[in-house]
Amino acid sequence: MLEALTRRIPVAVPLALVVALGWLVLEAAARIGFALAGVLALGPVVGDTQTAAVVGSFFALLVGMPVAALLLSRYARWGGQSRSDWDYDWELRPVAAGLVAGLLGLAAVAVAQRLDAALFGSNAAAGAALVGAVEAAPWIALVLLLGNGVVGPAAEERVWRGVAQTDLVGRWGVAAGVVVTAVLFSLKHAVIDASLGRLFTITALGLVWGGVRHRWGTGASTVAHVTTNTVATSQVILLALG
Repeated sequence: MLEALTRRIPVAVPLALVVALGWLVLEAAARIGFALAGVLALGPVVGDTQTAAVVGSFFALLVGMPVAALLLSRYARWGGQSRSDWDYDWELRPVAAGLVAGLLGLAAVAVAQRLDAALFGSNAAAGAALVGAVEAAPWIALVLLLGNGVVGPAAEERVWRGVAQTDLVGRWGVAAGVVVTAVLFSLKHAVIDASLGRLFTITALGLVWGGVRHRWGTGASTVAHVTTNTVATSQVILLALG
C-alpha cells in the first residue's frame, strides 16, 4: 500500500524530503496517540492528566519510532536504496569512533544549549515535565531509558542518517548533504516540541552524528546517538529518583 501511494510522487522530489515529511507525520501521530492512551490508561493511576500524557508519549519512542523506521526504510528501498547504502559496520573501529563521538556530543550540547537559552529562553519546563513524570511513576524510568536512550535513537539514525543523508549526499555532495540533514532533523524536533528551544542543540548534534555517519557509517552514528541520549536520559532519571 505504501508503495502504491508513493508512486504518484514526482521523481524530482528528493527521497530525503519525502522521508523527512513522512517521519514527522508518523512521529506526531504516534506521540498524540500514545499520549491520549496514557491519559486514559494512566490518568487515574498517577492522578495527573499532564503527567499521564507525558508518560504515554514515552511509549511512542519505544513503539512508534521503530514502526516509522520500518515503513520509511521500506519506502527507501522501493525508491532505489539498498541495505548496503545505509553502511552499517559493527566492527570495533566504527563502534569505538561512535562511542567517542557520542561523549563529545555532550560537550557540543553544553555549548549549544547556552546559545538556545540566550535566543529562545530556558527549556527547563520540558526537563521538569520529564522529571515530574518519573517521580510520579518511577517504573517508567526504564521505558524512558530504553525509548529515548536506545530504541528511538537507533530508529532515527536508520531514517535520518542512513536514508535521508545518504540521498542528499548523493545529490548535493557531502557538506550540503550533512548540513541539510542536520537542519531538517532539528526542524523536525522543533515541530514535535512546538518550540525552538533546542534548535541549535539538535542541529549541533545532527552535524556531529552526520559527520560520524559519513566517515564511519550508520552503525557508528547509531552508537554515537545512543551514547549521547543514554547519558542525557540517565541524568534526568537520576535527578528524578535521587
